[in-house]
Amino acid sequence: MGSAESRPNPPPLSRTRSEQVQVPQALLEADLTSIPRSSTISRSSGLSSRRGSDKNKRRDVVKVSSSLVEGVRRKGVKYQTSKEIVQTVLEKLIEEYPEWNEELGEVCRALNQESDLLSNSVDSLKLEQLFEHLIALTEDEQQRGWSCADDTAEITSMLTDLTCLLKNANPNVVVAVLQRLKYEPLLTLVQYYQLESRPALKKQVLEVLYESMLIKPDPTCSILLTSRLPVQLATDIQGTKVLNQLEMQCNVFCAVLSYPNVMPRSHYDQLDDRFITHLLTELEATDTPHDPEGQLPNNFLKCVLSLNLHYKDLNHNKVCSVLKSRTTLQPHGDAASSLQQNR
Repeated sequence: MGSAESRPNPPPLSRTRSEQVQVPQALLEADLTSIPRSSTISRSSGLSSRRGSDKNKRRDVVKVSSSLVEGVRRKGVKYQTSKEIVQTVLEKLIEEYPEWNEELGEVCRALNQESDLLSNSVDSLKLEQLFEHLIALTEDEQQRGWSCADDTAEITSMLTDLTCLLKNANPNVVVAVLQRLKYEPLLTLVQYYQLESRPALKKQVLEVLYESMLIKPDPTCSILLTSRLPVQLATDIQGTKVLNQLEMQCNVFCAVLSYPNVMPRSHYDQLDDRFITHLLTELEATDTPHDPEGQLPNNFLKCVLSLNLHYKDLNHNKVCSVLKSRTTLQPHGDAASSLQQNR
């Protein structure tokens, strides 16, 4: 064992290429050109100069951490995973070289601090481009008044990219973009959903809306609740006979109506006895070709319960009125056990 004095000094932060620690290529390719040289941390800096530049240094450290995460994110890695990769690399470097703890520790802690979300993220630009494409597409649909078979692949690709972006991007970036656009893309999606007649594309639109609600329930659910979406979904639920489409329709309907906001008065008229009766009838259905495993009754039960949340006065509760008019209610599958638990 050598003495403490004989221990070799740690390598300096600025190393030759041959001496560099092996870090993921994505991190090496992170765009740090916009970071001023003054952001590098010098051991020789005097105490007075450190105090004078603390605020700027903190801002620069946040830029460094954000740039590292963005460098990994550009490789197609999810935002949260990208942040975990950068954090793991930084922590490993600190473990191997404790002398770097102060400098790299600041970068590591800055991973949870975000600034200038709209200009510093590649996701914000792509999200705005997709929303612009969606607006142009909706306006085109309105002008034509009919669907063009040739644009199916283009629209499918656009909606797929939008769904993937909502799932993988920094949620705070998504919220920042929606807030800047005053959540108008949500209403554009609803409008396009009403115009579109192709089931596969309608399902994709619902997937985008569902992901949006998961990211920011409030005010997303409130905006969708006051739109025409619940009424359109009620119509589609009554006419759809495809299992995966019905499941998505029911999921979005329940998510929108389960949020504790007041529906527009016109919705109470259009989500009428006929719709409620249809849901209850499907709850009791035993021979449904498009649902051989009996998965749908539970979805229909959720629709009934979510709609019931919007009736405060028992004397004017349409759900209770329809139930009262039926002599029995015998749900099947998972709905039966769910109903039993809620009694």
